[in-house]
Amino acid sequence: MIELTSWKGGFSMAYVILCESTCDLGMTYFERDDLFYLPYKYEMNGSLYPDDFGQTISHHDFYQMMKEGSMPTTSQLTGIDYEQFWLPFLEQGHDILHLAMSSGISGACNNALLMAAELNVKYSNQIKVLDTLSVGSGYGLLVRRALLNKDRGLDLEANFVALEDLKGRIECRFFSTDLSAYVRGGRISKGAAFIASGLKICPIIQVDKEGKLEVIEKIRTKKKAMQECLRIMEELVGLDYCDEIVLSYSDCLEDTKEFQALIQERFPHVSTYNYYEIGAVIGCHTGPGTIGFFVIRN
Repeated sequence: MIELTSWKGGFSMAYVILCESTCDLGMTYFERDDLFYLPYKYEMNGSLYPDDFGQTISHHDFYQMMKEGSMPTTSQLTGIDYEQFWLPFLEQGHDILHLAMSSGISGACNNALLMAAELNVKYSNQIKVLDTLSVGSGYGLLVRRALLNKDRGLDLEANFVALEDLKGRIECRFFSTDLSAYVRGGRISKGAAFIASGLKICPIIQVDKEGKLEVIEKIRTKKKAMQECLRIMEELVGLDYCDEIVLSYSDCLEDTKEFQALIQERFPHVSTYNYYEIGAVIGCHTGPGTIGFFVIRN
């Protein structure tokens, strides 16, 4: 269970914001006294590790082990995991706004919804579970906006409603130069991956409206994939886009900086760029060499 003795108080603790490690934020966000995360776990080389934003195994070392042939596996969170995570907050009288990873990617969100319904009968304080329909840095974007909404004075219900609106406007696309993880996950056959690697094909993948991953294009060469992503971005939000752009990457920072430079050239009004590394649990399925972007439609 979560220890609450380190909480400092300060601003209103009427409700807490909780999430999961697959939001791919950095540990600095969890220095707040009203934000906690539930870690997924992954198995690699016969050992079980927490998905803890690279604290136990650095992101670089994790992806290096994948490049050397390690095949990490993951499992979803259970209803019991959520119950044990939530109980300390409930027992101290706090309402909970829990942001869950997309139900289109994992059955864990449904486990969270079922457990919340059960606990909401037992306790007078409330648990609200938001199916983010997102993963990684798009999920993290929603967590950050939830914190901002709370700081601006939105109560639990108003925050939930605002996030429900926002989640439908977040657009995500990403591409990868290493297809080995997609082969293991069954999204690309070994034969297709062999041919694609020889032709330097980079699949472009989107998170669709059901929160599922879908290959939408197969582009030859990384540079052309970047250009196609720029075209898609322009189609989604227009050249006058001035909100933030979130970039996520797995052990390919230099490529991500190159991509950002291309974005800045085409979208000069963007207010903020945020970089986040793809964590271990999501990285099990994307592998190294993946770059994603997240934008917000009007």
